[in-house]
Amino acid sequence: MGAIRIGLIIMCWTVLAAPSLAQLNTLAPFTTDGCSMMLDGLPGDLPRWRHCCVAHDFDYWLGGTEKQRELSDRRLELCINEAASPMLGSFVYSNVRWGGSPFWVTTYRWGYGWPWWDAVVRQPRGYKILTNDERQQADALLPDARALLQRELEAD
Repeated sequence: MGAIRIGLIIMCWTVLAAPSLAQLNTLAPFTTDGCSMMLDGLPGDLPRWRHCCVAHDFDYWLGGTEKQRELSDRRLELCINEAASPMLGSFVYSNVRWGGSPFWVTTYRWGYGWPWWDAVVRQPRGYKILTNDERQQADALLPDARALLQRELEAD
């Protein structure tokens, strides 16, 4: 009888202590690498358009819908147009449209703050409106994320 009780206690503890599927989809703190896979500016003027990329990283960290990504990529293009040239802005835009897809397993994909694999729906995260749990996670991390964003923008 004692062995059965101990077995039941262990089973219950394992179930209660195991993270839920929703908890597996945990948002990592915001990070930025500036302009992923390209220079942040010109030689001798390296941070010239870095602020554009840092703001873009903030959007990409949280992710969201396909329309939100399109708007973020257009803001990046316009910012680089102003900081450098329309030719460079168009070049960057076309590259982030292809390379920033949420379906690539990269550190700079759309929604990179979340795990690539969504454990709840058992498929790549892709484009997604945040659930209530995910919104709460984001709300908890946003003050630190905005503070880092501000420090990065002031450093340029």
